[in-house]
Amino acid sequence: MAVMVDTGPLYALADADDAYHAVIESYVAAIHETLIVPSPVVPEVCCLLLAHLGPEAELEFLRSCSRRCGSNTRREGM
Repeated sequence: MAVMVDTGPLYALADADDAYHAVIESYVAAIHETLIVPSPVVPEVCCLLLAHLGPEAELEFLRSCSRRCGSNTRREGM
């Protein structure tokens, strides 16, 4: 089974001051399902991270996405 993740939980994971940070962090640590991030969510998270936490947080999010999707990316027609 996979879990589709929207902007809010991803932002909460990055922002330790977010009201939902601890809850989301605990949930993600406890599950073993693949997290699916729809492509429109990526720029939304980047925009929020840049505006509220700065460029390093945005870059870390993108690096995290890159590390995690390398072997899980399915390419149609390949």
